[in-house]
Amino acid sequence: MGLFKKLKQGMGIGTVSFDLEFPAQVPAASGVIEGTIVLTAKSDQQINDVEVKLEREQTWEERVETFNTSTNQFDVRWETRTQTTTIAEWKDTTRFTLTEGETKRIPFRLVFPPMENPYGNAQDSDLWDIVANSLIYGTGWRDARIDFKVIGDADIEDAAFDKGDERIIVLM
Repeated sequence: MGLFKKLKQGMGIGTVSFDLEFPAQVPAASGVIEGTIVLTAKSDQQINDVEVKLEREQTWEERVETFNTSTNQFDVRWETRTQTTTIAEWKDTTRFTLTEGETKRIPFRLVFPPMENPYGNAQDSDLWDIVANSLIYGTGWRDARIDFKVIGDADIEDAAFDKGDERIIVLM
């Protein structure tokens, strides 16, 4: 392998394209997301493993006050906070080789605990237990939301960065 190819490989350039195919919405009570990983090689590659996970991402803005000794006043700003929880994981550790231009489709199945109200009230989650009135005006919290994401990646031999894909899914 030439120097230029080694540099590209190490940085993950020209290795594979990684795409996730799955429904945009699934019933939350089903507890299952089925889909396919689509890998297309841009050059000959050794794939060590592929994995997919379902994550719940809770995001909110929190009011932060800091004392400014120059003005002897409190400076107030809003900071975005995030808490991410992995709900389900799937991994295939079977090593395989892809030749340039070859496409491989790998089915996956994420199994998660069935949910009745996945978005519900943000206060229903463990994060919000600490502040019962987190969504009430004037409490120092605002813009709370919950998103579910399906995230996948492939570990490529001799590449410093994994190739992957990430998309939001709606749990109905």
